[in-house]
Amino acid sequence: MDNDSFQSSLKFQLEDILRRKDINQLRLFGRKYGFLELTLRKRAWLQLLSIELPSDLSNWKCNTLEEQRQVEISKDVDRSLGNLSIFDSNDRETIESTKNDLRDILVAIFSKHKDISYLQGFHDIASVCLALFGKNQGFYVSEKLATTVFKDMLSNNFPVTISTITEKITQILKVADPELYDALDETYNGQFFFTVPWVVTWFGHTFRCMEKICRFWDFLLSSPPDSIIPVSYTHLTLPTIYSV
Repeated sequence: MDNDSFQSSLKFQLEDILRRKDINQLRLFGRKYGFLELTLRKRAWLQLLSIELPSDLSNWKCNTLEEQRQVEISKDVDRSLGNLSIFDSNDRETIESTKNDLRDILVAIFSKHKDISYLQGFHDIASVCLALFGKNQGFYVSEKLATTVFKDMLSNNFPVTISTITEKITQILKVADPELYDALDETYNGQFFFTVPWVVTWFGHTFRCMEKICRFWDFLLSSPPDSIIPVSYTHLTLPTIYSV
């Protein structure tokens, strides 16, 4: 079977899985192949996150956030989007408008959910959602990620959560590649916090290529919550394969 026929066969399989809403098969497919193209990917992510979009997609804006938090968000938004190649061709006016949308999304999420707090880096998560889904759907996807997948990081448990994750990455590396571990341990004085951006942003700040980021997300959304740990280890040990 040639590549075109193989891709057509995969697309047919994925469309059938999405039609049946078979989450177990969807996860298996996402880990092995990814979700192939934008339209199918959006449908897959919505199913994996159990998101039922409301009939009125635009009724989400909210701003009850204290001024200090808004300032923190604005600072991150002001330096956002430039790391994603998908925005390279946009003019300044479009970029500024997109940044305003991103700011609205973040302010609304953390206004509505007082049990979590904005964390630097989550703007990269919301940027990916905004780029793929647009402003309105992007809000609901970002909100679901904030209140489920990233909830521990966005709560008061962040220091413990991130320390636990980086420690697990370090321990895997220590056993699997002692030589690399020793080199990094010496270089960074035993502090492996350079892995934090990978964990906090799901590589949304690490790569410029949206397709590459999305393929990581396809795998992570299809996998158990702690899968960012082995994925980070793989990225650490195979940098040439996963380079920007």
